Amino acid sequence: MQKLIYPTKIMNISQTYNGIYSHINSSTGYPKSYPIDEVGSSGIAAYFYAPCDLIVKRIYGVNNNGTNTIWLESLEKVKLANNKESFITIMVVHPNDDTLRKFKVNQVYKQYDKMFLRGDDGNATGKHLHIEISTSKFSDLKNNGWIKNSKGAWVISNKSLKPESAFYVDEKFTKIKSNGGLNFKKLDDNTNNNSMYYPEYKGLSKSLVDALKSIKVDSSFDNRQKIAKKNGISNYSGTSIQNNKLMSLLKKGKLFK
Repeated sequence: MQKLIYPTKIMNISQTYNGIYSHINSSTGYPKSYPIDEVGSSGIAAYFYAPCDLIVKRIYGVNNNGTNTIWLESLEKVKLANNKESFITIMVVHPNDDTLRKFKVNQVYKQYDKMFLRGDDGNATGKHLHIEISTSKFSDLKNNGWIKNSKGAWVISNKSLKPESAFYVDEKFTKIKSNGGLNFKKLDDNTNNNSMYYPEYKGLSKSLVDALKSIKVDSSFDNRQKIAKKNGISNYSGTSIQNNKLMSLLKKGKLFK
């Protein structure tokens, strides 16, 4: 069973569910929710990554019809940081049109897949990802995924969960800049999603082919292309620069399968 991992490469939470700027209306109204604003950093760290294998269930607001929002549902039950097991739906607000229009309902993504950038669509004062989690399938959420609560805040509409009770932090993937005062559980050797990475290569060879063979991984060019794409290298052609990047990740135990 997959464990739900924090979905950005840099954790930099600018507002938690107790934030006086706007989120206080979410966490004190009825129904309540527990949103965080994740600002990340520049470049690749600003992306939302799939926290588990998931499917796109609803997309709202693209092309200026409202504040852009996407709902993502786990394909199976996941292990949460509170040690419970559940299907989850994640609602993410503010990705910009150019990012969100690339997505379609029923698209499936694997855990750790790069998905979309932070944005400032709607009334956002700066680029960020507004994230809310529910321990429900999307079909069990009321009002097509969200509802206006008694304080006038639009919130995920059923069984909202605090983010620190939902997400594990994979320290091989996410660096913490600011946790917003929330205490997130970290993956350790006993809870790590080891199946997400190839085993760490500890040999002396400088050859990527030899290194993959030594850990009993298909080292053919076709498979190396697949591995490269999974690790952010498009148009893999087997150059020394590309292979050195993959080898560096493999030696650190951070090469995604």
